[in-house]
Amino acid sequence: DGNPIDFIAISENGYHVATSSSNPANSPIHLWDLRKLKLAATIGPGDDVGRVSSLAFDPTATYLAYAGEESIKVCVAKDWDRVVCTLTLPKSVGGKKGKKKGGGESFGGGVVWGGKGLSVKEGDEGEVWLATGCDGQRPVRFWEIE
Repeated sequence: DGNPIDFIAISENGYHVATSSSNPANSPIHLWDLRKLKLAATIGPGDDVGRVSSLAFDPTATYLAYAGEESIKVCVAKDWDRVVCTLTLPKSVGGKKGKKKGGGESFGGGVVWGGKGLSVKEGDEGEVWLATGCDGQRPVRFWEIE
């Protein structure tokens, strides 16, 4: 689409690369299949995500998290339109200092996967979480993913 690439993520298994631009605000996420050396899919993050600010594949290369100003979504690799999780910040009440006018905190930074059990086999117990950068009162938030 002619825009510079500002964000890039490579899946742990090396099969996929996700790219996006921060300008314009509605830039899509492009998903490339490195085995076939071609564009596999394009995701339009939508108005509920806002300007994309980060991309991250989980360590099993099963999920892609993409963060924007308004929310974070987690989709399934190879079934890119299937969103399995949407994370949003709570709205503030009373317009407290340090908050966005008329709303709550916003996602201002990156997103990373972590936890124990990320490489366990299906059926084994494990705890998986996302850490996100935010502005406002809490600069980092941790989200448990089930």
